[in-house]
Amino acid sequence: MKRVYVSHPYGGLAENKKAVEGLLESLVNAETDIAGSTLLSLGCDTKFISPIHVFGSLYNVLDYLDGLNMCLTLLSKCDVLLLCGDWQSSKGCMAEYAYAKAKGIPMMYTGGKYD
Repeated sequence: MKRVYVSHPYGGLAENKKAVEGLLESLVNAETDIAGSTLLSLGCDTKFISPIHVFGSLYNVLDYLDGLNMCLTLLSKCDVLLLCGDWQSSKGCMAEYAYAKAKGIPMMYTGGKYD
């Protein structure tokens, strides 16, 4: 089983959560290849993990760094980081990107690139 951590800007905004839900639905139900042909090479036993859905309810409760550390701990348990949306403008997504790069976690982008 491959665990894919879905990184997307959040900022506590409902529209960002909704965007991730649409992305997850496309990935899981339609098995569309929105991240390029390499996504299909992960296999049919791929699990997509959204930190927004796991920890989003705590966004206004936890200190930002505590929440980010929870996300990075979750990312450490995953096999691939999938960067989505305007991730380069998100402090949290950039931290997840840097963590994955430092730990050698492979990265994919919704535009199709695979590192």
